[in-house]
Amino acid sequence: MVLIKNPQKQNPNIQAAQQRRTEGKRSTTEQTGTENKDPTRDKGHSVPTVLVPEKWAGGNVDCGGKSQSPINIVTRKTVKDERLTPIEFKNYQQTFKNSLTNNGHSVKVNIPITSTISGGDLSTTYKAVQFHLHWGKDGGPGSEHTIDGEQYPMELHIVHMKSSYADLTTALRDPNGVAVLGFFYEVILLNSFLYVASKNVSFSLPSISLAQLIPPEQKLTSYYRYRGSLTTPPCSESVVWTVFETPIPLSMDQLNICINLLLQMKAFSTVQFYDGTSMVNNFRPVQPLNGRLVYRSAGATLWVSSALLAAALTTALGLDGVIVIDRLSRKKKKKKKKAPQFKARRQRRMQIS
Repeated sequence: MVLIKNPQKQNPNIQAAQQRRTEGKRSTTEQTGTENKDPTRDKGHSVPTVLVPEKWAGGNVDCGGKSQSPINIVTRKTVKDERLTPIEFKNYQQTFKNSLTNNGHSVKVNIPITSTISGGDLSTTYKAVQFHLHWGKDGGPGSEHTIDGEQYPMELHIVHMKSSYADLTTALRDPNGVAVLGFFYEVILLNSFLYVASKNVSFSLPSISLAQLIPPEQKLTSYYRYRGSLTTPPCSESVVWTVFETPIPLSMDQLNICINLLLQMKAFSTVQFYDGTSMVNNFRPVQPLNGRLVYRSAGATLWVSSALLAAALTTALGLDGVIVIDRLSRKKKKKKKKAPQFKARRQRRMQIS
């Protein structure tokens, strides 16, 4: 994430850092501001500074903590926990209207209704607050969490807080006050990012429901659980993380269409950070486990069909920019033939159902 103030005047070092960001690399520019309230400004100077993940701990104490997120989940080291039963989703089907908003480090949607999760060894009921996305550049690696070192193009986070709290700020004071669900996407292109290119710009969405963003509840039985933090400042270590194991894939046809459109339109590169540079690679590097255990559920492996993703995302976001089609499912009906499998990045298996 890049934060910047007074963009009219920049020194050469900051301009160089911005150029490196545009190339999809994280800047290593020193961040000298240490005040929590204004981490973008050097003390006693008017020149803004660049805040990069590696330097967050300088202005946010929790960002240097021992229970930070995201992490690399090493599957062979996870501990099976029979208490991690299927999560219960309530009111996830209810539709609501809201806006897609660029908050300066991601694109998020606030949730104005009461949708909750419980069960799955969660200590209480949690209500949904917002969802947002993390992505790479031109379909490259962009997820925050990784599985056995594999990073996916995009990760969806649905943020919840304990139902007993009135706001997220209060919930973050509780060590178990926040619960976040993480889902991996293989390839996705949202042209609506074009409309929220600058910070604080919103784009109205038609009615959506959380259930339309994710697979059916009965298929959400395979996941990992650990205690961690927010992945952006203030990096509060108050999060119960649930990361679903299997990425939601697109078919070969859909993948090719996305790649071609990315090359032509570069939609992701049009969204901007605070300083106006392209909002790509908006993910935090994986953090050390520091002795924490990662637990796995007893559920079966989750495989999600490309046809389901196409229908779910197109309906959910209601955007012409979700470049997916159901061509594959129609071919299956006509030819009664299975879709071909394809290899994911770093040789990870994917099954197209």
